[in-house]
Amino acid sequence: MGHESAQHAGRDETLDLAAGAVATSGTGERGAHLWDRRVDASARELLSLTVTGPSLTWADAFATAAFVMGEAGVEWVSQFEDYRAIALLPNHTLLHSAF
Repeated sequence: MGHESAQHAGRDETLDLAAGAVATSGTGERGAHLWDRRVDASARELLSLTVTGPSLTWADAFATAAFVMGEAGVEWVSQFEDYRAIALLPNHTLLHSAF
């Protein structure tokens, strides 16, 4: 996975997945388009958040919701059976849920 942005150099990581789905939400392609109603502003705590799991529909929904939650969203995803999250922070470190 990686993050593309005019402001940040990308960081590539390999994600091995034998089966299932992968979905990513972030600001790389479309800018700050995800809104955090808690603070009435665009979500900016993460650069991207990727979710893996058995269903692409749910992985995509979880990735979007968790991205808006910020770092707390990474562990939030792990409450759903067989779903995991990996977030790219602004300092280009990775944060992942328990596997």
